[in-house]
Amino acid sequence: MATSPELLPVTLPPPPPPPPPTQPIPSLIQGPLDPPLVDLTLSQVLNLQCKHFSTNEFLTIPWTGTRWSFSHLNQQSSLLAKSMVEDYGIGPGDRVGIMAGNCEQYVAVLFATVRVGGVLVILNNTYTTEEAGYGLGFTECKVFFTTPRISRHDNRPLLDMLATPSETETLRPAVVILRGSPNIRGRIYRTYSDLVASGNKSRVSLSGMEGKVLSHDVCNLQFTSGTTGHPKAAMLTHYNLVNNARFIASRMNLSPSDTLCCPPPLFHCFGLVLGLLACLVSGARIVYPGETFDAPATLAAISDEKCTALHGVPTMIDTLFSLMPSSVTSPAPSSPPCSPPASGGRTTNKPLSSANASRSPLFARHGRPWTSHLRTGIIAGAPVPPSLTSKLFSLLRMTEFTSSYGLTEASPTVFNSFVDDPLALRLSTVGTLMPHAKAKIISPSTGAVVPLGQRGELCVSGYQLQAGYWNNSAKTAEVMRWDAEGVLWLHTGDEAVFEMGENGGVYGRITGRFKDIVIKGGENVYPAEIEGRLLQHPRVERAIVVGVKDQRYGEVVGAFLEKDADERRGDGRDVSDDEVREWVRRKLGRHKAPTYVFWLGESGVPRDVPLTGSGKVKKYEMAKLAEAIVNGKGAAKL
Repeated sequence: MATSPELLPVTLPPPPPPPPPTQPIPSLIQGPLDPPLVDLTLSQVLNLQCKHFSTNEFLTIPWTGTRWSFSHLNQQSSLLAKSMVEDYGIGPGDRVGIMAGNCEQYVAVLFATVRVGGVLVILNNTYTTEEAGYGLGFTECKVFFTTPRISRHDNRPLLDMLATPSETETLRPAVVILRGSPNIRGRIYRTYSDLVASGNKSRVSLSGMEGKVLSHDVCNLQFTSGTTGHPKAAMLTHYNLVNNARFIASRMNLSPSDTLCCPPPLFHCFGLVLGLLACLVSGARIVYPGETFDAPATLAAISDEKCTALHGVPTMIDTLFSLMPSSVTSPAPSSPPCSPPASGGRTTNKPLSSANASRSPLFARHGRPWTSHLRTGIIAGAPVPPSLTSKLFSLLRMTEFTSSYGLTEASPTVFNSFVDDPLALRLSTVGTLMPHAKAKIISPSTGAVVPLGQRGELCVSGYQLQAGYWNNSAKTAEVMRWDAEGVLWLHTGDEAVFEMGENGGVYGRITGRFKDIVIKGGENVYPAEIEGRLLQHPRVERAIVVGVKDQRYGEVVGAFLEKDADERRGDGRDVSDDEVREWVRRKLGRHKAPTYVFWLGESGVPRDVPLTGSGKVKKYEMAKLAEAIVNGKGAAKL
């Protein structure tokens, strides 16, 4: 019997093979190769800029009344260098210490030291007598430049110690007073002015000495901030600093028409490299408003000097806004922050005038209203709260502000956003990798590179790596390691993740320090993530999250919070601890809600937060405070 064709079996083609598994993209990136690296020393850069911008004002110090051109700085540093060579024998490799506020003499000492091959040892202004004495002795400084006082910090005990014969074989440096009276407790010191006058009479020729200085020579020792033991001194070269400054200036579009207001200190890479040297290489002008951070002086400088750029950590910027009249600091609720230009070009801002200038002396300088010409700058050192960002845009018109990440050992900048990066990326990330650098994210346990989007330890490589830690080969080997391909990597100790932006670029996001991670019941909890969520609460102005020891979980989350200005004045609705916890749970989960909530300035909790000299929160001290509060009198526990 014949079979109907419709019933005949049909031979189907074999199914296509399954697609090969998608290979994850590794978290290993290379920065752009443009602009190219240059092989110049710091003094060569200053000499070059004197040819192009000789009479242009470069250094403005309102608190001392100083205005120096490029050529005047060159002249001052040359005279000082001659005296340092002739009177103290400073030459290649010799260390010169400095501990002072932001002033013109500080800058002259830097260039005087490096032009003859010396190494400037920079001491933190907040150091105790013992810490400063250790730094000077450890690095064997021949000369030490300082002042009797640095703002409210009394430096005379340090001078007393240095005047006392050493109980060890350590040589005491010769002390030179940068500013102020040379007569200190009956002792007469040489001064900066004395050395400049001596240099005027000197027959020392600097050209031969400068010609022997190489770009890869160490020129700066920067002490890193440590929580235990003595700080380490990172050895940085001309090559490190000159090129890092160039790339930072490029990211901000700095030019000779710009003026940067720089409250961060010269003793920190933020004020020195991202500030002073970025302006040097771009021909821009830099303004240091005060000896140390001075909010009223900073606001005055922004207006009086028509600054187009501003650097600062979030705590500094927040302090500026706290001094502004409410009519200026309260943007219209319906007015969203303005957006950067779609084309990526520079925003042209009209000066922003205070609407209520006559009511505040601060905002009526010399009969003129306070104005902002700001367009860019770097806000770094901590997460930037959304409320602060809104004010940066609506009040200061800083539509081109950039985010940044760096560390002393990397000279310092590793990541920085562009002025025309999307706002969301400038707020949530630290930008893209800097030119001529490499970066990777590795598993802390295996050392293997993790896939894109996965957290791990950030490691960096490239021209900007330190030459090592001064006289500390063990610590150098601990953080600087060669891989199997012969690439030297700096292990930062920071947890980070790489994310793909909508524009196709790979952006870095710092998720915390490994030492700050809270381990609750064996699970990692990330303070930066919780802080970011807390800062989104409309009534929270500051958030600091730490681990608090706990018998059951090992550690639990503790949050130090500061209420916004309205609530501190009693103008707003009170916010409870439970509301804060629920706010965190809603987005991050129950285990990340703070077990302990400490309101700054309330219930015996101090209002002031311990900060480093550069304005960063000392988290280890906050953790100790939390433990003391819990163990001493208890706290509101979940």
